[in-house]
Amino acid sequence: GKLDASPAESKVSEPPAMIPKDEIEKMIANDLALSNFVCNILSKSPSDYPEWAKVDPKLIKVQLVSGMSPEKTIKLTSPSNNKSVFIKLFLEERQTEECFLPGLAVANDVLTQYGVAPKRIANGLNWYIQDEAAAKGTSSIETAEDCAALGALLAKVHQIPTDWFEKERQKRIEKRPFLQNVALGSHLWVHEVKATLWFVFPHFKEDPSLVKLLADHGAFAPVHEVGRRLVTVHGDFHPGNVADNKLCIDLDACCVAYATHDLGFMMACFDNKNWKKKAFLTAYLQTLGEEVNDVAIRNLLVDSTLALLCHWHSGGTLAPWLLVKKSVQEIKETIDFAQQVAKEVRSSTELQELLINEGLVAAVSKSDAYRNRLYDQLKKSTWYAKMQNELLESKASAESHVPAETESSEEQQQQQQQQ
Repeated sequence: GKLDASPAESKVSEPPAMIPKDEIEKMIANDLALSNFVCNILSKSPSDYPEWAKVDPKLIKVQLVSGMSPEKTIKLTSPSNNKSVFIKLFLEERQTEECFLPGLAVANDVLTQYGVAPKRIANGLNWYIQDEAAAKGTSSIETAEDCAALGALLAKVHQIPTDWFEKERQKRIEKRPFLQNVALGSHLWVHEVKATLWFVFPHFKEDPSLVKLLADHGAFAPVHEVGRRLVTVHGDFHPGNVADNKLCIDLDACCVAYATHDLGFMMACFDNKNWKKKAFLTAYLQTLGEEVNDVAIRNLLVDSTLALLCHWHSGGTLAPWLLVKKSVQEIKETIDFAQQVAKEVRSSTELQELLINEGLVAAVSKSDAYRNRLYDQLKKSTWYAKMQNELLESKASAESHVPAETESSEEQQQQQQQQ
């Protein structure tokens, strides 16, 4: 279904609150339809975006810049001055609840107020448009200066007051009462805001005790005083979500949580290059006005890397969509495994060194918890059961032949003696 529309035909008096999913799919497939939609909205404020009020939509350059997420992010560039905006479109039902994009708009307004996010131009319940500052692409982490710039930016985000989130949190508690007792620092708030906690709602319904088990950080909760601060977090802080090392974009997971949630993401981005980690954390601590020394950096490295256990990459195991196909019992076993790994790392200097220098996956692979889990999984496998049966059958067969062989041997000895 190609959707052709001229600028005149696509004029609307007000931006739609909700774009039907089939219309979003048509816009994604048809550059002109998407360009018309964006031009119509930008033309409502010609003083701010004069070039967009006059541009021919047919000449706009349209580029899909999304990652692997189901939502689509599309960059549109004006031919007259090469300036860009981007539109983000959400296709999944879980991302169109009344709390999702309005809450995201609140977060964006707060970060824009403090100069760490680009301006939001317009938004509905399943789409929004941001100005060109958000379309400058991935930030660099090639040099120590690059890493320090991101560390300083994250410190500025973490200095934003957290009171803005309380109203948003209460809205979600009213909708989902099981969140009432979830601590403010829990990673579950990131997933609730990101609309990914939805993946384990059936498990929570089956066993309400799972909420507390999954929400509590336990042994991988931060210990260092800087890491355990409750702060405004980006929620998905990495170079791909920072424009020009200066502004945060993609604020879908922005809420209040432990500082280590964001710090953990960045530790995973540095490919175990400790000079990058040190440059980043030094700038982070300096911007906060905190003391910088080797002990502080080491402790933050341990806290931040362990925080990855509840993330969705680089060794993380507790993100809701990684649990969706597991039974309640399997999820409990996964939580227990993460806790056992964290306890081992906390009590082992050797594992901490491995964690700092080679990352979470390397430390996990050397833990007793990992070896025990592998053995338990092996015992539950069909291969193990098959091998056990074959061994038992082989043993039974061997034992059944022993008496016959022994009797024959004794007869031969008696015959030899008689001879």
